[in-house]
Amino acid sequence: MRIGFPGLIGLMFAGGVACSTGSSEPEDTRVPVARVYQQYLYLDQIDSLIEPGTSVVDSADRVRQYIDRWARDRILLAKAEYNLSEEDKDFSALLQEYRNDLLKYSFQQAMLRQYLDTVVTEAQIEAFYKTHKEDFALKENIVLADWMVLSSRTPQLEQAKKWFFSDATADQNRIRDYALKYSTRYALDDTNWTRFSDLVLIIPVQTYNQQQFLQSNRRVELRDSTQTYWLKLRDYRMVDGSSPLSYVRETVKSILLNERKLALIQHMEQDLIEEALMENDYEVFTEGSK
Repeated sequence: MRIGFPGLIGLMFAGGVACSTGSSEPEDTRVPVARVYQQYLYLDQIDSLIEPGTSVVDSADRVRQYIDRWARDRILLAKAEYNLSEEDKDFSALLQEYRNDLLKYSFQQAMLRQYLDTVVTEAQIEAFYKTHKEDFALKENIVLADWMVLSSRTPQLEQAKKWFFSDATADQNRIRDYALKYSTRYALDDTNWTRFSDLVLIIPVQTYNQQQFLQSNRRVELRDSTQTYWLKLRDYRMVDGSSPLSYVRETVKSILLNERKLALIQHMEQDLIEEALMENDYEVFTEGSK
């Protein structure tokens, strides 16, 4: 039995055939929808492609794409089987090597889970940072900044601006309460360094010279047709300078853990070699000593 493509979609919507990639039904009871050489793709193998609520056009496109991919794969495989030599088709060595690599990796991971010390102290992080400071040169400008984005129609805007740019503790408490109530986005007393390029996506600063801007502007107010932006730069670091430790703390921690992993794996492998030597499971033959 053959069936045309438009009729195929209609049949799939009308029928309730369960999806199966390996039906036990006799082949003559199944509905074929495509053939490549002696291989058939059957209706029950693609029934799950049609999701409830999908239009006939979208379903037809999805089914056609699937059939095309199925046919392309099988044609390429058939041509490869026919044209490649037996030597070219022999992947047993590669498969064995891949299996060996997976086994070794799985064993190493099991040993790491069991024996790796994952506690990295602040003292260890600081010591590594001090001795490798030159390795953490900044690739872009970073800032510590307070900022707020407010609707230009927010009440008490001028008073809130005085609080925001004030360093008095009482004013800082007031601006935090104000931000919670009115600000759409803000960062206050944030101890995390931020890339200046990320900050200008929030505060629309226009500058062609970031270094000059950072050196010349500590307090910035911007307005557009609907919003007001306040920015207070508390500190900054320039490109090519040393990264603050707080900015690279997680990187340093990852480096230290990776060094421990490598050292543990090397130590483990050496212990296994020595154990094999002691138990006479491993030996190196010199010429004529077999």
